[in-house]
Amino acid sequence: MKQIYRSLLLSSYLVLDFFLILIAGLCSNLFYLYLGIGKQAVYPMIHVIQICLLISSISVTIMFVLGTYSRESSLLNVEEIKRTVKGITLSFLLFSTVLVLISHQFPRYVIVFTYISSSVLLVISKTFLYHFLSRSPYIQQLQKKLIIYGAGDLGQDLFRAIANSPKLGIIPIGFIDDNPE
Repeated sequence: MKQIYRSLLLSSYLVLDFFLILIAGLCSNLFYLYLGIGKQAVYPMIHVIQICLLISSISVTIMFVLGTYSRESSLLNVEEIKRTVKGITLSFLLFSTVLVLISHQFPRYVIVFTYISSSVLLVISKTFLYHFLSRSPYIQQLQKKLIIYGAGDLGQDLFRAIANSPKLGIIPIGFIDDNPE
């Protein structure tokens, strides 16, 4: 049951990120047209959709390779956000380089707008999901319960680290200690 849940959660993250980048690309094209930056260069919508699908695929693949979707978690989800920004930056650098090398015509402004908007959307979604998943009662039922032996400084540090890492699937519920203090 827990393995199915984790697979479903990973798939959900991948699909959500894919669609957020795709939506960011399509909205960036509309923003580009609205601003009238490229009045001479208007690209067919099917062409824009194909490019946005390609950008989304490359970005999600690179973020997967960088470990953005791994189970490990950090304090306030900083590592996942850092890997997300790194992955999205690498994918857009790679995509831009390929476009230049093959001399493909596509508005640079759309690429820049897509990079900025997808970075913001992904960071917001990762932050929201981090806080939502850690407080969801259904998710907490699937997690393992943990009692920490030792209530000293090390035990307290361990408690905080585990409590601030909901993706680990562990909920610290208390302490056992032979020291009465």
